[in-house]
Amino acid sequence: MCRGTSRIRGYFSAYSLAGDGDARLTTWMHERLTLPVWAVPARMQVKLADVETELIRYFTPVINLDKNPNKLVRLKVARKAMAAEAAAWRLSQS
Repeated sequence: MCRGTSRIRGYFSAYSLAGDGDARLTTWMHERLTLPVWAVPARMQVKLADVETELIRYFTPVINLDKNPNKLVRLKVARKAMAAEAAAWRLSQS
């Protein structure tokens, strides 16, 4: 786990990775992830947020912890641990 620092003061779930961690993560995402796009029809009667929710429920992307019905407990635990480590590190720098 890389030590991180908050980009938003006092909000340690939004951290950056230490050293070349951000660059390595970006490279990993470029190699493994895709981003499809969809043009919203002009007369769409359904709220876009509802479409998003249904897509998340259908595809269950593992990194989405908000609306995913099959949340990965280990991912949630890891994120919480990294946020705690970033907060502790920041306190040590004061």
